[in-house]
Parts: sequence; C-alpha cells; structure tokens
Amino acid sequence: MKKPLLLLLLPVSLWGQVVVDTIIHLPLPPANSFYLPELNKLYISSVNNILVLDCATFEIVSTIPTRSRYPEVDPAYFAYNWRRGKLYTLRWYSPESIIVIDTHTDSVVAWIPFSGTRDLCYVSSTDRVYGAWRDLIVIDCETDSVVRRIPPQPYQHSGAVSWDSVGNKVYVGDGWFHPRIKMVYSCVNDSLLKVFDPGVDWPDVFYFSPARRRAYYGPDGGHPGVAVLDTRRDSVIKVFDINYSSWVRGAWNGRDDKVYLSDEVVIYAIDCATDSVVSEVPLRQVLDICWVPWSNRLYASVYRYTDSLTYVAVLDCRNDSLILTGLEVGSFPLAICADEVNQRVYVCCRGDATLYVLKDVPDGVAEERSPKPAAVSPLRVFPSPARDRVWLEGADKAALFAPDGRRAASLTRGKNDIRSLPRGIYFVRVAGFDSPVAKVILSR
Repeated sequence: MKKPLLLLLLPVSLWGQVVVDTIIHLPLPPANSFYLPELNKLYISSVNNILVLDCATFEIVSTIPTRSRYPEVDPAYFAYNWRRGKLYTLRWYSPESIIVIDTHTDSVVAWIPFSGTRDLCYVSSTDRVYGAWRDLIVIDCETDSVVRRIPPQPYQHSGAVSWDSVGNKVYVGDGWFHPRIKMVYSCVNDSLLKVFDPGVDWPDVFYFSPARRRAYYGPDGGHPGVAVLDTRRDSVIKVFDINYSSWVRGAWNGRDDKVYLSDEVVIYAIDCATDSVVSEVPLRQVLDICWVPWSNRLYASVYRYTDSLTYVAVLDCRNDSLILTGLEVGSFPLAICADEVNQRVYVCCRGDATLYVLKDVPDGVAEERSPKPAAVSPLRVFPSPARDRVWLEGADKAALFAPDGRRAASLTRGKNDIRSLPRGIYFVRVAGFDSPVAKVILSR
C-alpha cells in the first residue's frame, strides 16, 4: 500500500550544479539504504522494517516487516543478486538474521538462520552469497538455503567477506582470537587457498582496483594502519601509517582509480597507480562517504559533535578539493547513497527521520542534451542494467562513453568483460552515427 509522505520541494542552488531537490519525512528513522537502478527504487533500513521508496514519485510503496531483538541499534546490510532480482538483507540481532526480498514484488521469500553481524557478499560467478560467523557459510541463491558450512580450520571466520571478482576468490578474517589472520577461499570449490598476515589488526572490508589487481583495507574498530594487497599473489606490498575507521565506509573511484578511506576526521585519497596517499581532506566528524560516478565527486556526511551541526561536504575528485561545505541536512546523517539513473544523492538522516534528496548534475554532456540519431541502428547492447559483462549485437565494434564525453571502453561483437569499469550510465556509439544509439547502466 502506498503511503503519502510530507515532501518539502526546495530546489535551492547550493554550488554550481548541486541542488537540494526534495526533503522527505519518513514514517520511521532510517539507518541505511540501497538504490536499485533496475526498478528505480530505494530500500531503506529502519526500525524493524525495510521501507521501499519509489524514486519516480517519492512515495513509500511497500513496508517490509523484519524482526530484531534490538531494533533501535540494528542497521541492515544489503547484498543484491542481480541475476534473480533478490535482495539479501542482514539484520544483526534478528533470530533468523538474513531476510531474502523479491525486489519485483517486495515480498519476503525466505528467512535464513545466521548469526553474523557484518556485510554479506554476493558472488555472481557462482550465484551464491557468503557470510562469516565462526563458520563461513555459503548460500545457494536458487534455493536460498545454506549449502555449505566451512568450520574453523583452525581459525574462526568473522567480520566482513570481500569478493575479488577478477581472481574469483573471497577474503575473510578471524575477528575473534587472531587479529593478524586473513584467509582466502576459492569461489569455484570453496577450498582454502591461503592464510596470510594482512599487515593490520582485524582487517575490514576490501576495496578493489580490478585493473591493477590491488585491494585496500584498514583495521576494524579504528586501529591504525591501511594496507595494500597484491591480489595475484595475496601478499601485502605496503602499509600506510594513517588511521582508519571501519564505521565509515570507503569508496573506490573507478574513473581516476583512487580509493577513499577515512578515520572520521580526515578523508584520505589513495592513488592506485602509485599506491600513495595523494590527498588528505580534514572533516569532522565523518559518518559516511559515497563516490558519485557521473560527476566524479565524493560526498561526505558530517556530524560535528561539539555543536551538533550536521551537513554534507562535496569533493571534486579530479583534484580532491572541497567544492561544497556546510550544506545543512537533517539530524545525524548516517548514510549516503547514489542514484546513477536520476543523478541524485540520498542522505538518510536518522535523528529526525528525514531523507534529503540532492540533485547532482555533472559538468559536460548531459543525456537530455544529446541529439537524437538521424537513423535507426540495429545495434543492441544488453543486459542493462549490467554487472560484469555486456553483449554487443548488430555491429562488429562500438564504444562506451561516460556522460562527460570521455571514452570508457571499446566493445566487440559478442561478450565483453566490463568488470574494470565503475558503476554509472554509459552511452554506446558506433561509426556512422553522430549521436549515441544506446544507453547502458552499470550497477554493482
């Protein structure tokens, strides 16, 4: 059932092409969110519920009940299976813990017993979901059942599970008794490939640079150090003497091949080409960061504890300079989410149960400004949205272009691997046509 919401339409220009589009007052305080471009919907984690927002009308079209022993402090973590249109939602303290949602009907199709407290990991190569809590569990997405439990051998499995899509392997640590242990498992047969010292205590989520076969990560719980891993050999090649907070999500900038991490008071930009810290941006107190691919900007939500001021800051990732500071939003902006289809940024404000919708229009060529092709092309590029691969039909060659006109990749007839490209909207061009003949959305 659709629920009307109080909308405040405030198209106030803030900086250049960043504007406040809408402020939505939610029925429950939000804690986290996940945007689904295929259906243009936003899934919002809230108290004992998942709210589903239609991003075309800004209406709550569904409320999905969940269960938790501690709903006030229990956020949800999302893992999306794009092959089956299922959203795997982890509630920390729920008796069943993993809720499987059919995103086409917004109905719960399965409850999976699991006691984990951190991120789930969807592996598209085998159509399985991995989670860690003492055992490493493997969920078959066809049946939504646990098909394998890998016991401690001898180390416990806990914390975040990260998937290297190029090497087709997952990484998991022992967050209980052995802070300097990281394990690598093959996604082909779930065999243990290697146990190694990750270079930092209790390593957290990995942020990958697929083209360079690197992974960047810091320690869980705010311990010092950020490490760089060569994922070909699974060996640590560098450890930065900088702080890191696992409470602030990191981000990989696929356009410039940079990783952004934060210790809550500084945002660090790491250049993956040189494995060096190229920028340090002081901001207090960072709650979340999000890279926006279409404008190549980094958004940060900030809660200043000294005077309870809450705002959003924006960095231009070309030179990592602050282009917008002090954009006041609702109380306690806990999470930021990018909407690459509508070129919006959603800010979940838990303190006053609001959702701030920011419109981010990039410099350069916008989709609406592109002239229509003078002729009809038989070319097809599918699927869209896409994840790892796209197929080209109707032409021997084509090219993908970003909204700013930058050539992103070349395509050939048949299957094309696009795992090295960042998510976002791309336009397809072929010889003989002055304008784009197709659009592809890459969502991961």
